[in-house]
Amino acid sequence: PGNGWSGGLFTYVKHGCIPVIIQDGVDQPFERAGPGVFVGDPPYQPGPVAHDGNVSARAAAAAAVPVLDYPAFSLRVAERDIERLDEILAGCDDATVRRLQEGLSKVWRLFTYDVPTFPARGPPRRPTQEERR
Repeated sequence: PGNGWSGGLFTYVKHGCIPVIIQDGVDQPFERAGPGVFVGDPPYQPGPVAHDGNVSARAAAAAAVPVLDYPAFSLRVAERDIERLDEILAGCDDATVRRLQEGLSKVWRLFTYDVPTFPARGPPRRPTQEERR
């Protein structure tokens, strides 16, 4: 609930559930990124500025590029169609579910993170024979 996304999406994806997103006009995590995000991108250059000094939402959206292809692993349902949610989900045939599961299998790791035992010392290593004694 609310006007943004929550950690629930990460939990569902990690457990292999196809996300059903019911949030009109809200970008999901990594759905789009603005300029200067990717290695090799030119530095960010401010675009059109609104009278209050902020970059306009329209200009920011136009400059954003897709990062994750959400339609490949999730379903989006318009808020106005929430009353028909059962009908919409029941209308998903086996081929659609398999396609979304396949897409989910390619991206689920991007919704997780791992903290090594000793992050400040670099990646964990196997202890030597001597250290195991």
